[in-house]
Amino acid sequence: MLNGARQLTKLLRQTDFMPAETRVRRLYTFGRSKLYDIIWRPLEQYLGNTATVYFSPTGELNRIAFAAIPVSADSCLIDRYDLRQLSTTARLVSRAGKHDIRTATVFGGIYYSDGQAAQAAGNGSDNTRAAMQEASYILTRRDARPTP
Repeated sequence: MLNGARQLTKLLRQTDFMPAETRVRRLYTFGRSKLYDIIWRPLEQYLGNTATVYFSPTGELNRIAFAAIPVSADSCLIDRYDLRQLSTTARLVSRAGKHDIRTATVFGGIYYSDGQAAQAAGNGSDNTRAAMQEASYILTRRDARPTP
């Protein structure tokens, strides 16, 4: 993931000082999306036939219009998935009783920069692991099956 984070940061920095229209064309033009290759392609193997994707972007990912990421010459992510952006993945667990959620794949502890990894290593606590275990426990109590 760190390599993808570096690539994303580099790509966004290259477009920071471009006029908005040029930046949008550079990042979201159909058929040649580095955003797709960096952000979404690595996740596809885990999504299978998933129709709805809940996500909570952090850091540089907050700058990305996920729905507009091109996946082919004539379609973007919103054409393939029902994208549900959340302010925090904790919202997914709190909503579990309101929807018929039977399985969930929860990602955490993803470091998007060397600084985040170093900070977590020096911190000595594993808050992400605890949060993931709590989410798994809550989903299990609600008869949903968290996937490993």
